[in-house]
Amino acid sequence: MEGTTNLKISRKRLMALAAGTAIALMAGCGGGGGGGGGNNGTGVTVIGSIKDATTYSSPANAAISFGGVNVKAAADGTFSATVPVSAKSATVSGTGEVSRTIAVSLKSNQVNNLGAIFLAPTGSDYSANASGRVVTSVKGAIQPVGNATVTIGNVTGQSLADGTFSLTGLPVGLGSVNGLYGKISASGFEDKLISADTLAFALVSGANNLGDLLIAQPSGSTPLPPYTITGNITVAGKAQAGVAVQIAVQGAGTGLGQTVTDASGNYYFWVAPAAYTVQATDNAGTTMSESVTLGSLSTPVSAATMNLVP
Repeated sequence: MEGTTNLKISRKRLMALAAGTAIALMAGCGGGGGGGGGNNGTGVTVIGSIKDATTYSSPANAAISFGGVNVKAAADGTFSATVPVSAKSATVSGTGEVSRTIAVSLKSNQVNNLGAIFLAPTGSDYSANASGRVVTSVKGAIQPVGNATVTIGNVTGQSLADGTFSLTGLPVGLGSVNGLYGKISASGFEDKLISADTLAFALVSGANNLGDLLIAQPSGSTPLPPYTITGNITVAGKAQAGVAVQIAVQGAGTGLGQTVTDASGNYYFWVAPAAYTVQATDNAGTTMSESVTLGSLSTPVSAATMNLVP
């Protein structure tokens, strides 16, 4: 495969390779069949591919195991199998590679695409961490994008309200040659594919700061910075400055970020469309929360005023 050289191929050639890989994944490429499945719960179809992180090629004897279901990948690294939907992890291996166990969350009645799973070659490890900031351009101004999903090398995380993200446990050397290594997606935006050009350098052990990653703004008008969600906080009926306000995706359990109210008791967040919970906490520890749904980037919404009563 041409990706085994240390020379970065052209963007046009990259897209052609990506299209070919997508077709191979959809077809399953015969993918090693599947070693049974369904004996520990309802069986579901799982597809994906296994690649060396430094060469972008498929290692010899590439395989993935879901508990007792062992699946051998095809020569091009792709696999397709029926495995128990109850599986929560998978171990990926190959000749000359350091085995890797990944978490999986399989869904019934659909094809579960694990995408490209990258292995570190023998002598390397999974000690690379990547951080950066997801941003967009709004009427000429750079604006951070919260609640964007960032996937690099099969590791996924969410950007905070200030656009920052952090991923850990990536293979050292990822991005040595050109290829597709992940993507950034956010509701209302075009998906951004992450290639070696996006990474700009091969990942090293420890911290790797990828800087600002720009995603295309959606078509149509978008609001000026600084917000897509705003609201007002009062304490005993009076506007209150300095009240801490946190925003989280409903059901996510962890916050995307925090701000404080201004002199008029107002707060502002720029986030992608989704359903959110906004919680306010004053200096006395009194808390209150409101649900708010942002349906479009072109229409900012205001949460109901929260009046904290000491």
